[in-house]
Amino acid sequence: MMNSQKARIKVSNLEKKLNVLIIVLFLIQIVICFLLSMATLIYDSVKDDNQSSYIGGSYNTTKDLNFFSYFLLLSTLIPISLIVTLEVIKVVQCYFISQDSLMFDEEAGRGTKVSSTTINEELGQVTYVFSDKTGTLTQNIMEFKALAVGEEIYGDIGDTIMRKPTKVEQRIEVETNYNNTQLSKLLSKKPNKDDTPHEIISSNGKSKIVLKTEKHKVQEVLKLLGICHDCERETAKVGDELISFYQGESPDEITLVDFAKLQGFEFLEANEARSKMLC
Repeated sequence: MMNSQKARIKVSNLEKKLNVLIIVLFLIQIVICFLLSMATLIYDSVKDDNQSSYIGGSYNTTKDLNFFSYFLLLSTLIPISLIVTLEVIKVVQCYFISQDSLMFDEEAGRGTKVSSTTINEELGQVTYVFSDKTGTLTQNIMEFKALAVGEEIYGDIGDTIMRKPTKVEQRIEVETNYNNTQLSKLLSKKPNKDDTPHEIISSNGKSKIVLKTEKHKVQEVLKLLGICHDCERETAKVGDELISFYQGESPDEITLVDFAKLQGFEFLEANEARSKMLC
């Protein structure tokens, strides 16, 4: 499964180029040391004298150390200090990013949180930004506009009643601004026997459900909205008040379950065998 794979280490383009350059410099250093050691070997064989007598060794013992001697002398070709300098610069950049007033959210009362110093320089190389769903770049707030049951539409798509979000909505970042008088009256009054019944037949034709009135149709839809989902009911204490809310992978599902709860069909719990709802 894709989710079970190990987390990939994030490496910026600058670090990739720096790693390649360090490897190239290391290979160049080896080639230079090899050429210099060969030149030294030829020079010593032609001159036929031991220039390393001051270290107490003979010609045969010192000629094998020429390569490593030049390797130490040319070790400054690899910029070790550059890596340390880049890390220090990234730490300073993280401080400026977290203190940037242009990226401060006044509603949430918090600024930018820097979780990693690995890919700071990638921010300056962004050319295109692709968003796959609501919430990536916009507010993750889903609003229930209207309910369509059969030929009836309960609610106005172009009408939104603004109100202050409740404590539950502030916690789960889902608002329910739906308020329809027609739907409220339908659910509160007695069923109208003059309504046209509606039959629901299974694909194999063995099961059939008859919804006799419009109220029964709406109630069945609300039951399905409150049961057919993957949300879980959780409780939390906000101040002195114990509130219940729903958590799910999709804000769309949470909005539908909250809407069913608002209409009196509250989802309580579910397992593999059954689902429990308070109507």
